[in-house]
Amino acid sequence: MKQALAEGQVKMIEMIETRVDIIGTIGIDSRRDNRDSRRDDRDSRRDDRDSRRDSRRSRSETHARL
Repeated sequence: MKQALAEGQVKMIEMIETRVDIIGTIGIDSRRDNRDSRRDDRDSRRDDRDSRRDSRRSRSETHARL
């Protein structure tokens, strides 16, 4: 009976370790996705700032010519 109980505990531990490995892998992927999306957001904000700078520059050049 003790042996059967010990074998059951070993199987339970193996199942838990497998679940932890799977969850850990999912966590790594989701963190990577979040990091990529934050990088995309940051790049798009940078593009917006650059386009605003370009439009300001063209207006100031126009005023300087007048």
